[in-house]
Amino acid sequence: MRDAEQVNANPPGGTPCSDGRADLGVILRIHAHLTPSDRLSPQSLVCATTAPGILTQQPYPGGAVAVHSFPTDHSDLEGPEERKLQYITALVEIAGEDAKHVNMYVTVSLTSILVTLTQLPFSKLLGLPLALRIILVLGVGIALSGAALFFRYVQAIHRARMALVRCLASANARHARELWAGSAGVWKYHSGEYIWGLRLTVAGQGIMACVVAYLLLAG
Repeated sequence: MRDAEQVNANPPGGTPCSDGRADLGVILRIHAHLTPSDRLSPQSLVCATTAPGILTQQPYPGGAVAVHSFPTDHSDLEGPEERKLQYITALVEIAGEDAKHVNMYVTVSLTSILVTLTQLPFSKLLGLPLALRIILVLGVGIALSGAALFFRYVQAIHRARMALVRCLASANARHARELWAGSAGVWKYHSGEYIWGLRLTVAGQGIMACVVAYLLLAG
């Protein structure tokens, strides 16, 4: 959630350059296309004197190593107004995609609950042992709780998107980043809703699946 910039800006194990400076670019080295002498070692860093920052190396499948760098003072967010507007517009689009992603979870979860309760013969549900009926009700309740938390998270994203759109008027890229991935960002204050929404949804759906499996196997 989740934001690529937020994840890579201060990643675990980040290694600062010895002179406190870092390249602003993102360098991708694919080992399969390089000679052994050209390949990056785990300790290799690419440092430049452009802006204060942190460089990190992250392994990729197949031996690829990506070196990510973001200046800690967010100076990369300064520049022509057109570039700032492009950055803010991209954040708005990312927020929209994130909301769609979470809404898909909610839709699948609610659909599964409706199918379980409406498509299975009600007589079979009533014929279940009391303990299984209680477990089924708990599973439905847990899944619904997860959906409710997801809904709250989507609401937070929607409010953030409206604030991001307002940043377009002033081309304030720094404030836009703060609203999305900074100390006042969505993930900072609402990550618990997403994480617990996911956990409760998976747990509730798992419980219901076990009860349905019992019905199928019991005949």
